[in-house]
Formats: sequence, structure tokens, C-alpha cells
Amino acid sequence: MTSKRETPAEALARRIGDRMLQEKLLHPERADNFLSKFVLGKLKESDWRIEIETSAKPEKPRKK
Repeated sequence: MTSKRETPAEALARRIGDRMLQEKLLHPERADNFLSKFVLGKLKESDWRIEIETSAKPEKPRKK
């Protein structure tokens, strides 16, 4: 089995993604799709803004 080497772009995207997840600037459920676009250079300014704005919102308390 041959393992695929990580490209420099993939390594950078992974490091940035990990940090964004730690800082709650990237939603875990959308991380793979977001980072795939990032590696390919297909993210627009609006993609970044929407992801950060929606991920940074405080979670609403759940009703018991």
C-alpha cells in the first residue's frame, strides 16, 4: 500500500485548519470541505467571512 505524501499546500491547510478549529473559527462538520477548497485555491472572501461569522457565534443554551 502506497501512502500519499502531503503536499506543502495540504500541510499548510491542515495546520491552519487545526488552529482555526482550536479557536472555534471553523465548524468541525464543515472543516473538510472548507480545507479542500482552501488547498485548491477556490475559497472566496465571502467563504472565509461566512465560515468565521457562523462558527464564532456562541451556542444557544439547550432547553431542558
